Amino acid sequence: MRIAAIERGEYDDEEGAEYITQEQKQTLEALFGQTGELFLSNKLEAAKAAFEELFAFQIDDFSLDIERREPQARYCRCIYETVAPKQRIKALLVGMAPEQPTQFHKPLRLFDGNYPFLQDIIDARPGELPNFKTFLPAWEKALAKKQSDRAALLRLEALNLHKGLEGVARLARTKQQPLDYLFWIEKLLEQKAWNEVASISQEGLNALPLGEYRAVVADSLLLAAETLGDLELILNAKKEKCLSAPSDNTLLAWINEAESQQQRSEALKQAFNFLSKNKPFASNLYAKTSLMAGEINKAFGLVKNEKAYGWSTGRNPTGVVFAGILIALLPLNKQPASVLLKLLQRYTKTDYSLIEQIIQGIRGRKWPASQTKKWLEWAETIAKQRIEHIVSNKHRYAYERAAEILGALCEYFILTKKEEHGISLIEHYRNVQFSRFSAFIREIDQVIASSNLLNRKNLI
Repeated sequence: MRIAAIERGEYDDEEGAEYITQEQKQTLEALFGQTGELFLSNKLEAAKAAFEELFAFQIDDFSLDIERREPQARYCRCIYETVAPKQRIKALLVGMAPEQPTQFHKPLRLFDGNYPFLQDIIDARPGELPNFKTFLPAWEKALAKKQSDRAALLRLEALNLHKGLEGVARLARTKQQPLDYLFWIEKLLEQKAWNEVASISQEGLNALPLGEYRAVVADSLLLAAETLGDLELILNAKKEKCLSAPSDNTLLAWINEAESQQQRSEALKQAFNFLSKNKPFASNLYAKTSLMAGEINKAFGLVKNEKAYGWSTGRNPTGVVFAGILIALLPLNKQPASVLLKLLQRYTKTDYSLIEQIIQGIRGRKWPASQTKKWLEWAETIAKQRIEHIVSNKHRYAYERAAEILGALCEYFILTKKEEHGISLIEHYRNVQFSRFSAFIREIDQVIASSNLLNRKNLI
């Protein structure tokens, strides 16, 4: 069908060509239904042959109104019951597709996906699987030779059916692999054995390396801790989730929980120490944590030699440090004005509660005059460089950002009794240096109009 479309000049891979017609889709869906009826009528040989023909199509590309997992489980049940015992393992390794990718990032979602597990085959129709007790250890041994997450899960399933959770526990404690612990915890979650979930989750956290799988273990601990009402465990779970998968959201969840338990300072110290060892991989988060902890000089050290461009990549911490420094240096009796806050929000790229945590960390502190002078000189210099880089190079899509930088700087100078200097910056860029750049002037005017502080100065 694809070849015919190409020959007619109708095939467009980029737009996602339609592989089959609606009528053909309905025909395929009907054939799956008829094959299912053969299976339920105990005509396993015929059903197996029909399933093989149907699965020869790339059905996942056709958006059929069927879920693959059930017919695939029925197909594998046909294989199990019709293939000679000596060929059963080999045939099932094809039918069960252990090489297929498996993705899961939440507790109780370990067995999601389009492909069946052994339990699906067992449940496909009434009656026990023949020679099942001798099949299980051989099936587990065959899967142990495969290198994929799905193969590991299929092996754990077989081990659990053969030797119970004691067998899974022995494997987990011997190999100390993430999936082993996740499977073990999943089974405990299904039983709602919350104390055991908490215990084994903590064991898993101690045994496993940092990463997404460990973060799922931390989620399981949190689920158990919340069910048990254990505040200490709740805080520890959120901490371990952040350490396993550092992000704005996981950090904020940890710090907010710590604050509710009057442990904010200790949590920020732990987060700061952890991230300071991982700066190359989490520089943006390290900068935010430094500001939250009031460690402005640490954040400044991260960006003082950075360029005036590339702030919007999501990985560059310069913008958030720039905005944080201006807010930190405001007098205690002056609140950040609207453009300053908007600038901080732009470069934190996250929930407003993170902005509140940053402001809480940087406001109300005193720093040596030599430091504040150095920070302010850097802030003004890099702001000018950024404005001039964007506008001189006619990066029109970034004019709004350049105007915000200018407006934030002007707000800062007005709030720190240097109004004349702040206004002169706007007048210089708007009326002198870039007076011919009408699109940039419009952005400046919009920033001024959005700020009560600037709007009162009759700058337009």
